[in-house]
Amino acid sequence: MAQNTVLDGLNRITQGINDFVKTYVNEIDSNIPFSGVSSPSASNGTEKAAVGLGFLAGFAAGDGEGAAGSRAGELANAMGKTKDFVTIAVTETKEGLNIISSSENALRPAVRALLGSGEVAATGAGHAEVTGVNTAKQMGLTPTGVAASRGICPSCAQFLRDAGVAALSALKAVPF
Repeated sequence: MAQNTVLDGLNRITQGINDFVKTYVNEIDSNIPFSGVSSPSASNGTEKAAVGLGFLAGFAAGDGEGAAGSRAGELANAMGKTKDFVTIAVTETKEGLNIISSSENALRPAVRALLGSGEVAATGAGHAEVTGVNTAKQMGLTPTGVAASRGICPSCAQFLRDAGVAALSALKAVPF
């Protein structure tokens, strides 16, 4: 069963990359601006491809999530309908501890109640991804990746790149 899940994930990755490359090459060949997932700051083909491929990484397993992304989604589901308006992030660390953060100042009680062994709640104002990374660093830990329950916004994606931390879930599509 796990083997089928892995193969399904690999097939989704392959199909997503193929679709992206076909679209990208067709638009380069026709000399029109790339209209797929992009960023206003992506000014050339290489930058646009990097943004697009970062978005495609979200299709790697199931609903665009690996273990950290699945966990972020699971925790967000504890918030009911408001999960579409609040982001939960899981920050993985080199030391094996996961920092769980929210786009609200603190995790809601329903989310805190679901935390397990190896998970620590973070508090702080701002975007969940930034709060998780900053909390990990304040604890003397080394953040290695962040997954979010909603698309990672461009400013958080840039923050993660600057910090050398991998985005482990899909980036938010930015119209331009």
